[in-house]
Amino acid sequence: MVNRTILYTERATRIIVRRTIIHGRLELTSPTLISNGDSDLPTDMALLRDAAEGKALVPGSSIAGALRAYLAATDHDAANTLFGAPMSSEDSDGDQSAILISDAISSAVPQVDVRDGVKIDGTTRTASDSAKYDLELLPQGTTFTLRFELIEEVLFHEKQALWDEEPARNQRLRQSLAQALHGLEHGAIAMGMRKQRGLGECKITSWQVWQFDMHQPSAMLAWLRFDGNQPNQTGNNIAHLLKCAAPTANTSDCTITATFGLNQSLLIRSASEQAYTPDDVFLATTHVNGTTQPIIPGTSWAGVIRHRAEKIWRTINPIHPAHESVTFVKELFGFVDERTHTAQRSRPTAAVRPGNVTSTAS
Repeated sequence: MVNRTILYTERATRIIVRRTIIHGRLELTSPTLISNGDSDLPTDMALLRDAAEGKALVPGSSIAGALRAYLAATDHDAANTLFGAPMSSEDSDGDQSAILISDAISSAVPQVDVRDGVKIDGTTRTASDSAKYDLELLPQGTTFTLRFELIEEVLFHEKQALWDEEPARNQRLRQSLAQALHGLEHGAIAMGMRKQRGLGECKITSWQVWQFDMHQPSAMLAWLRFDGNQPNQTGNNIAHLLKCAAPTANTSDCTITATFGLNQSLLIRSASEQAYTPDDVFLATTHVNGTTQPIIPGTSWAGVIRHRAEKIWRTINPIHPAHESVTFVKELFGFVDERTHTAQRSRPTAAVRPGNVTSTAS
């Protein structure tokens, strides 16, 4: 039995009642850009790698940020409780996060795709000067193991442990975690950069859960000796494994799915790396199994729709200055202004499902 009167001289001792370790197998369902932003490398946006083995790495802070944003969209207070609250004043230390999130390392050393990009001048519809870049993408099918640890404890008020509030509070904590992980489970959370252009889509394909009752010395030792091989619960429904109610779906987004056909030839250029082949070939995406499929990237869709939106605005508002249409389109599709050091991300997300693309070479 836990001694409920243990106190330090000046502060209350932290009483941890349970620890829950969760592993999730994450699979990328689209190419993904996880860059270290190091422009000194040969590639402008090089893949972030683990220095020891050269495998792809997703920082725990990036995973935490994506989960927190997803949870905050439905319950801001729950996000602060689970992931910690910011300092409210200079005298406050803020609230510590109740969940530990580790860096995720890919299951194997990836064979990356190198894709070229260019910034288009909206006025001339030509490439901007010195605006070409290239980036490294993880291929669809790359897998990671995500690792989380939820810490459930007893809160204190004026050095008094609030034991009566512990069961309900920690049940709400588990429910909040289930809600956040539900987004990964159903592919509603993207990872990495350029998520608004169809990159970074992913989903959890299976969960493993270990729970340790920290009232029991044997459970404490099991937690200290944890190596991932202890008996665990497995499944593909995290709410069920955490004994929580089914999470609510975030339905604030509007999704439009369409199938298009071509009435003439189309070329999305990509440089050929093979000998005795054309200088330019159609852009394709590569899977981890080595197969390739032609794609139209999200940036191409966003570019043509952005141009059309600006043209429509100018047509229906001919008496308004041109800069008003530019402002409207920038607010919708996002912008980066290096002169004023301001930026805003795009509101619409443009993506293509490569599995639905068929083509005939000519």
